[in-house]
Parts: sequence; C-alpha cells; structure tokens
Amino acid sequence: AATAASAVASGELPPPGWRTAGERAAVSDELAALAELLGTMRHLLPADLQQQLAEVLRQILLLLRAVIDWMVDQLPTVRGTDVPLRDIPVA
Repeated sequence: AATAASAVASGELPPPGWRTAGERAAVSDELAALAELLGTMRHLLPADLQQQLAEVLRQILLLLRAVIDWMVDQLPTVRGTDVPLRDIPVA
C-alpha cells in the first residue's frame, strides 16, 4: 500500500478512480468487442431459443430484485426499530 501511495504521490500512477485516456480507450475497445461477440452469438441462435433465453434472464433479474427487496425489508429488524434521538447543539 505504501508503494502504491508513493507512486500516486510522485505522479507515476493516477489517483484511484481516474484513468488515463489510453486506459479509457482500452476499456472501451474491450466492451465494444464483447458487445459484438454477444450480438454475433445472438444471431446464431434460433428465434425460439432467443425468446427462451430472454425469459430466463428476465426471471433471474426478477429473482435478484426479490432478494434485494427482502434484504431491504430485513434492515429495520437488524438495526432495531427504535433509534434513540438526541439534540445536537449548534454553536
């Protein structure tokens, strides 16, 4: 970690969360290639199989949404419903 911090401080590496133009272009090219590959694979499948795959993906997304909703509903019971309130003096 110290080596990475000194590399950022000296300007050898950009700070976390920032990418150089070359890195952004590389990521963009990789995403474009992946999208093209998925599009090609999609066109190779018969129409009925495409429909079935779309339905399976839809069901997976609905399941994920239900799990997230359930987790959010569980949050108040984990933390407790009574949150003590206190006045914060403003000087």
